[in-house]
Formats: sequence, C-alpha cells, structure tokens
Amino acid sequence: MDNVRLYIGNEELMIKNKIDNVIAQASPGAFNLTTYDMEVDSMTAVLNDCMTVPFLSDTKVVIMRHPIFLSKDTSVSYQGLMDYLDNPSDFCLLIIDATGIELDESKDIVIKLRKKAQVTEQSTLSDVEMKGWLKRQFGVLGLEIEENAVELFFEYVHNDLIKAK
Repeated sequence: MDNVRLYIGNEELMIKNKIDNVIAQASPGAFNLTTYDMEVDSMTAVLNDCMTVPFLSDTKVVIMRHPIFLSKDTSVSYQGLMDYLDNPSDFCLLIIDATGIELDESKDIVIKLRKKAQVTEQSTLSDVEMKGWLKRQFGVLGLEIEENAVELFFEYVHNDLIKAK
C-alpha cells in the first residue's frame, strides 16, 4: 500500500470516485476513517491521527481536504507534513484531496509530495469523454440516451459532473 496519495485536478466527481475506490480497497472500518478540512483543522490534528494506531483494524484512512497550503496563497505551516513524508505510518493511508487547487510547484512541500506520494491527476474531460461518461451511466442502469438528449443534458449542467450525477 502506498501510504500517501495526492489527488489533483478539477474533475471533482472523478476524483471523488477514485478516492472512494481506494477507501473501499483499504477497508478501514467505520472507526478508522477520518476526514479533515484544512481550511478549518490543524496540521497537528491530521498528523496525530495518522500516527495513532487503528482501532480493531489493520488499516486506517485519513483524508485531508482543501490543502490550501499547497497553493501560493497561504501561510499555513506544513513542516510537520514534510517530516511525516520521510517516514509515514505503515498502518495509515493519508489521502490528500487537492481537487480544484492550483499547486505552487515551487513550494518545497509540493516538490516533496510529487517525489514521495502516489500522485493521481484527473484532467478536465473533453466533450467527447463527458458524453461517453453520461452514456455509460445510463448503460449501467440498463437504459439508453439519445444524442440530442445528451446535448441538452450538458447544456443544463454545463459540463459539471457533480451536477450531472
């Protein structure tokens, strides 16, 4: 198991689905799944959780959302995370969900994450990929959708897969 994962890009639904799949594979159990909002929570709280042994499970998952410290506009201290990346817990999967955040590639934390974490980038889907996604969603339900209905659908949701779901 790669213990630190970084998800970047603007396709919120696609990233959410990938994170959900990773969590399902890790199967941490109800007591060992924690989500932190870095606009509100402290880095210390996240790292303490990462280093706390899981309860009645071999694995725990800690999710860090809105890691604004990875962008240019922040004064949040991330030194603890820099240290953690050198020696992550064996039993903890740290997921950093940076959906919609423009990374400051010159920051030492971003450079280190690119070296130490498993990075998954979800680029914006093309119109063709969006239409294919919608058709597959209908297919999963055993339904078909006509091309003009697909066009009309995306006129209403403006290529926002979160609205589309």
